[in-house]
Amino acid sequence: MFLFLSALCLGQAPPPQLIGDNYTTTTAYTVINNLGNCVTHNCFLLNNNKDTGGTISLTQVTSGLDGYTVGVTSTGSVYQLPFAVSGGPLWTSQSVYGTGNQQIAFHTQAEVYALRANSNCPGSYGMYRWNSGWASIHQCASSSLSISPNNVLTAITSAGVLVYSTNPTDPTPTWSSLSSGQWSQVSVFGVSVAFGLGFNTHSLYNINLSTGAFSLFTGAPTASAVKATGDGYLFLLSATPGPNGNVYYLNLFAQSPTWVNLTGTFTGLGGLTGDTFFALNNTTPYHFLLTALQATTIASGNYICPPGGCPPGAYHTITATTSFPGGYFSGGHSSAAGAPADVISASYFDIAGGCDLIYGDPNDPTCTSAGTGEVDCSQMGNVYSGGGGGNIILFEIAYTRVQATGGPRGSCTPVGGALYCAYPVRNWCTPSTTPPDNDYTGRTVSDRTIYGYWETFTPGVSILGGPWEFANGQAWGTNAPLDYANCTRSN
Repeated sequence: MFLFLSALCLGQAPPPQLIGDNYTTTTAYTVINNLGNCVTHNCFLLNNNKDTGGTISLTQVTSGLDGYTVGVTSTGSVYQLPFAVSGGPLWTSQSVYGTGNQQIAFHTQAEVYALRANSNCPGSYGMYRWNSGWASIHQCASSSLSISPNNVLTAITSAGVLVYSTNPTDPTPTWSSLSSGQWSQVSVFGVSVAFGLGFNTHSLYNINLSTGAFSLFTGAPTASAVKATGDGYLFLLSATPGPNGNVYYLNLFAQSPTWVNLTGTFTGLGGLTGDTFFALNNTTPYHFLLTALQATTIASGNYICPPGGCPPGAYHTITATTSFPGGYFSGGHSSAAGAPADVISASYFDIAGGCDLIYGDPNDPTCTSAGTGEVDCSQMGNVYSGGGGGNIILFEIAYTRVQATGGPRGSCTPVGGALYCAYPVRNWCTPSTTPPDNDYTGRTVSDRTIYGYWETFTPGVSILGGPWEFANGQAWGTNAPLDYANCTRSN
């Protein structure tokens, strides 16, 4: 039937040799940095279901470098949000941390801090570190508990004074404080860099912890909340909402950093990494879709004409479509036209705006695309249909230990008064975990100073059994001699 219809289009009987369409349709999947779409689309996904049923109310959400994500309730109970589980996202109770946690900060799952009641801290709270139980680290504070990838722990006292420690893992950490300034909120970014909101001013400041100096962050919106992530994003909740909402972000590592107004209106911010970043609308948590799934469908090929050629005037139009349920660009298409024998192609992409790659259900319909390719003949109609879709998604936070190679450093970027430069590194993994999933061969780590080693944690996605694709990563450095590590290697 197909050859007969094709002959009608060409106006002659089919010859004995093969003629007809030579078209194909393929769909490729990739993960993208989604920030550019978050001005016109709301990239904050509702994320408030509990594993026991019902919904959760939280006063704080935070995460560690390893992606370990927790929320705190009004009673100080802790809930954890696991990665990519069937039926997810689902908040799960972590009763081991008890109740009474006013605020909590995770560097990794192995390094946890909290503000808790302490009789030695009247009118505020004591700072504690988890070590098979809560142990005091001998400092009082009232709010704004924050930790950087480089293990700098900060908080604000009841008098608005910024206190910090560069060795919070020690049994008796050394505490310092800024000699001037009053703060309503502070978020630490690196060894010496923090960002703070002036007490009752809503103004954002750069803070240099090494010198104690601070300066107004020129051009920043006035804000009610600030949060810096270890991978270089600075988020604000503006005191004066912009045209899209009250969330602004700045890429600290951009050549020309510019404040961008995102879609959405919220009351709180939290998370140590961009991919595990959250916003709260009162007590309802929303996950920020920094990394999103993109599908691109390509239809291409030509028509194999008979020996006598295709008739003059006939032309073919090829059309490609692809869509996710709730996709940003679902319902559109791309087309191209040419003579039947010409190779023509069309491609179209969509972004899964409702698919939570990190915490959601890998089998969620919003993560499955449908792509099609169609070819229409000007004299007959449709001569080709093809397509398909479907995804198998795996997610991980890949751990890789790297060692400085000693090679020349790369380009440098000023961030908050410090200079972050690219340092060449090599994998420092055991033979059985080499090469790691996130392979640093020939790559660099960005930091304010060179270290002997860095510990890196990077979110990655594997689609349809393909190679791991990694987004923005986190790293913290140390000069302590380190042995080869058991890095993440999935096969």
